[in-house]
Amino acid sequence: MAGFTLAELLISLVILGVIATFAIPKILVIQQSQKNIAIMKEDISTLSQAYQILQSQGAITSATTETQLYPYLNYLKMDSSGTLIDDHEFGSNPCNSTDPCMIMANGSRILFPSASSSAFLAADNSHFMTFIVDPDGTYTGSGDGTWVDIYYNGMVRTDGTCIAGTTNGLGWTCTAPDPNDDPPWFKWN
Repeated sequence: MAGFTLAELLISLVILGVIATFAIPKILVIQQSQKNIAIMKEDISTLSQAYQILQSQGAITSATTETQLYPYLNYLKMDSSGTLIDDHEFGSNPCNSTDPCMIMANGSRILFPSASSSAFLAADNSHFMTFIVDPDGTYTGSGDGTWVDIYYNGMVRTDGTCIAGTTNGLGWTCTAPDPNDDPPWFKWN
């Protein structure tokens, strides 16, 4: 009866170990990216639905602010404790009384930058409101938080896909879309 020798079995196990050493981290990164994408799209959908409710009530004007969306968002609680969240562009942002975060049921946090003073400033499609969505809801230094923009007409984009020449209520103007403004894991497709 022919079989494998102990040396052959050990060599096979070493080869499998080397393959697993390279494959498992890659699988974990892909799995986290897919989770982040699902959470991001869920949060974007939640923001979009809240905006559509305001639109259907005829409550959208040039003075509409992010705070008017609060009653229509299904969040667990508001955080203004100073907790940091990841921000792809600036590294981190604090959840505080000026810029509160909503803790969502999926574990993410949505930050409303300067929500108390941010408004469209004009009733046309060249203006948008801005949010920061951090899919894991905590500051990890990974920079996975993404800026999400809702335009006056209800269209939703990320900063990497912003429309050139448009301006948000905080005074930032999109000079040109830049896919590097979105985290590498996030793509609309």
